[in-house]
Amino acid sequence: MEFFNNRYVQLALLTLGIGLVFWALLWMVFYLVGLEDFPIGLQLAIAFLGAGLLVYKFFSNRIF
Repeated sequence: MEFFNNRYVQLALLTLGIGLVFWALLWMVFYLVGLEDFPIGLQLAIAFLGAGLLVYKFFSNRIF
């Protein structure tokens, strides 16, 4: 369990989790609006860049 006590692993897993939630929300919104052909790669890029920014701004200094 020492692997999960590493600060960088915790930040990466937090970014991954938040990014997947953002991507699911983006996919749902685009599907409801009618943009089914919106590129998945662009959706993932938007979601993970947003998650990375959120983790960097608000969570990086709280994880020890």
